[in-house]
Amino acid sequence: MRAKFFIVDDSDPFRKAVSEYLQNELNCQVLGEATNGAEALKNNKILIADIIIMDIIMKELDGINTARKLLWEFPNLKILAVTGNEESVFLRQLVHTGFYGCVFKNQLFEDLGMAINQLLKGKRFFPKTLQL
Repeated sequence: MRAKFFIVDDSDPFRKAVSEYLQNELNCQVLGEATNGAEALKNNKILIADIIIMDIIMKELDGINTARKLLWEFPNLKILAVTGNEESVFLRQLVHTGFYGCVFKNQLFEDLGMAINQLLKGKRFFPKTLQL
């Protein structure tokens, strides 16, 4: 069985790069994409994804508030944050919100495969450089 993903990010080139990487390099299935949290919440495919890859800083509805809304109703969803923000205080908020992990955008293709493997095993993944 191939892992299924839903990507939420406001950058078209970023979504395309992640989608191609997941499908071509990791042999995964991308169920859908959204440009912001509000759009993601309207798409039921997000609920059947094995992992949701979500940007944190987006217009209209950011990743933190989108995750809160999703996890309130569906607490078993596995959401992986992608962010350029490496501040510990900010990252503690991700853990508190219920994200299963985080990958920094500047290390995405180095860490994404490892993060996915951990999340699919029911474990969490945060960068080694992260001081929580």
